[in-house]
Amino acid sequence: MFSVSPTLSDRKWAPVRDVILYLPEWGVNLAILAIHLGIVYGLPVPGCPTGYVGPGGLSEGGRHWNCTGGATQYVDSLLLGTKHMYQWPTPQVVYQTSTPFDPEGFLGTLGCVFLCFLGIHCGRIIQTFQDHKQRVVRFLAWAAILGALAAFFTKCSQNDGWIPPNKNLWSLSYTLVTACFAFILLSALYVLIDVVGIWKGQPLIYPGMNSIVIYCCSEMFYKQFPVSWMVSESHFKLLMMSVWSTGVWTAFAYWLYLKKIFIAL
Repeated sequence: MFSVSPTLSDRKWAPVRDVILYLPEWGVNLAILAIHLGIVYGLPVPGCPTGYVGPGGLSEGGRHWNCTGGATQYVDSLLLGTKHMYQWPTPQVVYQTSTPFDPEGFLGTLGCVFLCFLGIHCGRIIQTFQDHKQRVVRFLAWAAILGALAAFFTKCSQNDGWIPPNKNLWSLSYTLVTACFAFILLSALYVLIDVVGIWKGQPLIYPGMNSIVIYCCSEMFYKQFPVSWMVSESHFKLLMMSVWSTGVWTAFAYWLYLKKIFIAL
């Protein structure tokens, strides 16, 4: 552990003490990530190429029709059974897939765990370094490191590379890209709110005060008026609908704030 007055031997590790002090946690999470990669790219799947991560169906001339998601789908089918999986996966419309696939299954959760851990590390940076500049420098340094790794694994491509970015699979590259942009956004918000002080975070702070309530309500009533209504399947209209529903739940969160209602676990 680092003391308040670090020795010379401690000082050489001071720039990376946010990592050094939490090496066991990093070891556990990197092991989880290794397990995820090992299963996705090393588990033999009957009737499918080992390491296949494509959508199946019409993709690649229909050569891997029933291989949607590869090992990710296969593991979920073994653990959950196909009847308990999502029956209308994202690639169904484009690639006419017929294989059930859950975008939030077991292996995807492992990738999500690592992303959550990186979020926890943001808090550790704030606890470890007291100076604003030190914190922002480390946020941006992590963004650069994670972004460089994502560029390497994807070969700087949108859909290709050794590990393509894929939200449904919660692939390593998707995790790295998401974390990279999250660190950049956090740096910008930190400067605006905590360093310069020209913004207090409204209205974003209100949903955060009742995040579980807002999440549960949005999941239960996402098809109900006035949160949403029937629109054509165009990207622009769906985007506008999402913006509208976000505004509705933000207004509801503000009402809870005014009533001093705060529900947390």
